[in-house]
Amino acid sequence: MEIKFTLPIAPSVNQYLGHRVVFIRGKHISQPYETKIAKEYKAFVKNIIYRELKKQEWTTPERHEYVIMDLVFYFDRKRKDSDNAIKVMQDAIVDSCIIEDDDIVMPRVNNIYIDKYNPRVEVSLKLTPKKGIFDNPEHLNMFKAINCNKCKKSTYKRKCGIIEKALDNRIEPEININRNICYEKKAM
Repeated sequence: MEIKFTLPIAPSVNQYLGHRVVFIRGKHISQPYETKIAKEYKAFVKNIIYRELKKQEWTTPERHEYVIMDLVFYFDRKRKDSDNAIKVMQDAIVDSCIIEDDDIVMPRVNNIYIDKYNPRVEVSLKLTPKKGIFDNPEHLNMFKAINCNKCKKSTYKRKCGIIEKALDNRIEPEININRNICYEKKAM
């Protein structure tokens, strides 16, 4: 599954958030807020993505599925930082609801060009075979066959917290992913 679209270059992180000082409970506190430029960019990006969703097939990934975001930047001049543009663009993509959370996005900048007449970024989102900490569904199934199918915990009607954490991409001391061992396995 893949979706491709072209976006304008995002405002930099420096233009993304403003700060205002407020007085709360006797203390001056700096509160961040989203700038007008960032809000306008996000609204514009949503419209582009909604148009592309109608043309291309895309299903919102589940929480344990990961997405590779391939990027090709075409800046209007040299000395621009692609890392600065990724944050706002990624948040705008999440706001458009094609991805639920930017924690599952793995951005890769594949190339940077200078095109002063048509600055833009070409974006390609692809679902990876990764399932949580497991490289692919086969790796997950092999781990379950070795550990979960022979575990007392799996005979109960509740879900195993260890495998749930692994699917949530959490490294836990109970699992040795390289050796496919669950140290909490309770023999039947």
